[in-house]
Amino acid sequence: MNGSVKSTLCKRALNLSYFTIIYNVVEGILSIFARLIAGSTSLLGFGLDSVVESLSGTVLVWRIRKTGKISEKYIRYTSLILGIIELIKKPLNHQPPNTVFTT
Repeated sequence: MNGSVKSTLCKRALNLSYFTIIYNVVEGILSIFARLIAGSTSLLGFGLDSVVESLSGTVLVWRIRKTGKISEKYIRYTSLILGIIELIKKPLNHQPPNTVFTT
């Protein structure tokens, strides 16, 4: 892949990542605000999940911007950060099993 194609693809990926981060931040703020009005725990979880997704997007932007400087140490740090983000997300996505009561 030549340099101009790589540069174009990186710019496109950065623009999409920036849009995703902005979208998730707005979604998170609105969800948390709606939770305060409605008192819904689900809206709080949805809002916090959006915040965590924004963090993940930020790591992606960091990784794309460092594309020319990838080292083994850098890849380990990125993987560690994304792994921690996924661990944070796990409890937010937990849904209790459906219980059916029969009489």
